[in-house]
Amino acid sequence: MTVGERIKKARQEKGISQTELAERLGYKSRSSINKIEVEGRDIPRSMIVKFAQALGVTPAYLMGWENESDNTEPTVSETYNLILKVFGKQTAELIHLFNSFNDEGKEKLLDTAQDMAQLSRYKKECDESKVVSEEA
Repeated sequence: MTVGERIKKARQEKGISQTELAERLGYKSRSSINKIEVEGRDIPRSMIVKFAQALGVTPAYLMGWENESDNTEPTVSETYNLILKVFGKQTAELIHLFNSFNDEGKEKLLDTAQDMAQLSRYKKECDESKVVSEEA
């Protein structure tokens, strides 16, 4: 099986369209993904890691060094969907935005959020009985 065929298999197993994969990886169109999957167009080694991360598989699987595409780690898409389901759209968007920052930006955002958390006008009222303690 070629790298392109492994990419296609993993993509289909995760229910990701060629268009979605292209967007995740910064390609301009789905035809780029199609050319990799069907025509066997070579991709740079640096992109193997990005494909693997986007598809929730290991780079070794894509290269043919492992047989299994099943990775016990959830994909980014699966994690996003779980966060969306449990915490809602705003939280999922905030995490997505947070991950787009470099380390300095992440620190600045955390500092700002901690400052805002001290101000009562930004705090929501919550039922103390529903809050899970760190000891649990």
